[in-house]
Amino acid sequence: MKTGTQKNAVDMPSDGTALDRIDRYVLGHMKPEECASFEAELSSDPELAEQVAVRRMAISAIMDREALKDDFMEIESGIGRRRRNTVLVTFVTAAAAACIAAGVFFRNSSVNACRAAGASVLLAELPPTRGGVDFQSIAEAIDEERYDEAGRLIGLCRSEPVPEYDLSTEEGRYKYELYRSDMQTLDYLEAVSLLRQGKPVKARRLLKSISADGTSFWSASAAELLDRL
Repeated sequence: MKTGTQKNAVDMPSDGTALDRIDRYVLGHMKPEECASFEAELSSDPELAEQVAVRRMAISAIMDREALKDDFMEIESGIGRRRRNTVLVTFVTAAAAACIAAGVFFRNSSVNACRAAGASVLLAELPPTRGGVDFQSIAEAIDEERYDEAGRLIGLCRSEPVPEYDLSTEEGRYKYELYRSDMQTLDYLEAVSLLRQGKPVKARRLLKSISADGTSFWSASAAELLDRL
């Protein structure tokens, strides 16, 4: 099987963009040090890992197309039936396009399911805060699609120092449970925000954590949302 055409089909000039880095990683064009650094990024960034997986599928489809085209051209040249080349090349091109389309369709389906799950959550039904966190402002920002603002407000709440509670007293334990309840609600609000933004990887990771917490008021709701992704 020829390989020269495959390489030319996917080699691209380096322009330093994120897509260029992904292409060079998938094609094995990175130096060992750069490759190690990029893989460290992959391990800590699920979205980047997902982009790499989709790009690998697309490049693989292109390379398969070129390989099949070379094989068919070689066979046709040997038996002298040049007239069928156009049909065969068209078939291979269509097959490769179908592979790429399948990857795009899978990604779009996942994003659409993610957004639909997020849209099904009625934030107006949030329980009132018991520890002093302004859930209403966060919920309004999410409902109005001001996701950056919602993320900022959630981050501010989490950056506050954890209060000290005297867990040897009933009052201290009660106040601590109120604080934990508010932090769990913040997690749920962040998960809903991620869902509505169409970020299934990050949303799924957070929902799994919430559903696994048997003390969270939101564990059942999180498990139900997971089933829809």
